[in-house]
Amino acid sequence: MEVFSAISGALAKQLLRHYGKLNEVPDDVDPAIDHHVAAKKVAVWALVLGLFMEFLVGPLLDMAAYGFAPASLIAPLASVQLLVNIIVAPHTLNEERLPGHIISAVVIGVAIVGITIFGHHPEPEFSLELLEALFRRWIVFFYFVFFFSWQFCHGFLVVARRPQGDLIRGLSLGMMGGAFNGNMYCIKSLVELIKVTFNAESIGDVWAVNIFPYIIVAGTAVFVAMNAFMVTKAHKEYDACS
Repeated sequence: MEVFSAISGALAKQLLRHYGKLNEVPDDVDPAIDHHVAAKKVAVWALVLGLFMEFLVGPLLDMAAYGFAPASLIAPLASVQLLVNIIVAPHTLNEERLPGHIISAVVIGVAIVGITIFGHHPEPEFSLELLEALFRRWIVFFYFVFFFSWQFCHGFLVVARRPQGDLIRGLSLGMMGGAFNGNMYCIKSLVELIKVTFNAESIGDVWAVNIFPYIIVAGTAVFVAMNAFMVTKAHKEYDACS
């Protein structure tokens, strides 16, 4: 499931990059010319399909995968989309594959295999009480303070101050999107809440006790939406291989 999600994510990113390329009309060219109008229409469809796959298809496949395996096993497999982009983007988007891309692909592949095979992947039997206890820990609070500080610093101190196409801006956008994409705690918790709901005597035993389940739903929506936003923004400016 997660491999299919990664492939879906790679295709979505290529569609979004295709949208970015088609949407670029030089200043000295009349955008009303027929072939530019046609390109704009294709760009809109690429954007719609790319966002559909990024917002809906990918998250649904992620949720299905997280329902069957621990996050420590599933999360590294998301990097498969990087491998797909490095392999496919030069053929679909005419992007240049550099030696650095090949080295990165090898390193990512070795890391995925190593974590998947040799990583420690135990998982407890989750309940509403256990999930709440996990999120109430101080380490979780400090983690989210650091996470949002990280995003704020990149967004306002780097991205907002650098011109489009700048290398540091692109690196910062990539790290922001990757940070949102890598935080699967809310998605994993939402999947476990759904499983707990099916095993409960009534829906109210899970969803009417307190606001915790709704915080998880809201967190999932925020992470999915922000990841899609950052990916769309980045691929309007930078190659899919990057």
